[in-house]
Amino acid sequence: MNHHFWPARASARSGIRGAPHDPLRARARDRGADRCVRSLPHPERGLPSRRHGGVPPEQSDSAGTTSGILHLVFGAVGFLCLAVAAFAYSWWASPRGESGQARLGLWCGIVVVVGFVGGAALAQSAAGVTLLWLSVLAGLLWLALACAHLYTVVPHPLIAQRSPPRSPEPAVDVALGIAVGGSLPAPAPR
Repeated sequence: MNHHFWPARASARSGIRGAPHDPLRARARDRGADRCVRSLPHPERGLPSRRHGGVPPEQSDSAGTTSGILHLVFGAVGFLCLAVAAFAYSWWASPRGESGQARLGLWCGIVVVVGFVGGAALAQSAAGVTLLWLSVLAGLLWLALACAHLYTVVPHPLIAQRSPPRSPEPAVDVALGIAVGGSLPAPAPR
């Protein structure tokens, strides 16, 4: 509960968990807030010094940090998984006769891989950042369109809400006049 915003109720609440209008508490709270505000970087004061979390003096600005390298490694794993999923979706959609979805998966997978590899190689330039963002957008585009397509293909997860399966139309051999598959309705009496 923040008593700082309750000055009008201070007298009514003075018996609960200490007095919110206690001057010692107010001064301590204000000193803590002032310290937090003073520690933030300010354009007039410049960036924080090296001893407050800046770049260490022995490390150049172009050298990678451990967190940066790990970010790149785990990003590579994520993008690789996204590209493999796009290629698998393309492989699944092509024999089903859905060539548009197959091409979508193939091209988005290629853009994800090429964009990430190129972006990682050129990460210090604007072109590299653009390639990384292109890779991200291609992956999200594929994911959104594939999900929308699969929503129309996959049956409802609740069995009670699934539409009944369509029974196949019986094929009739015209030459013999007999049913090849399924069942024909009984002939009408004469």
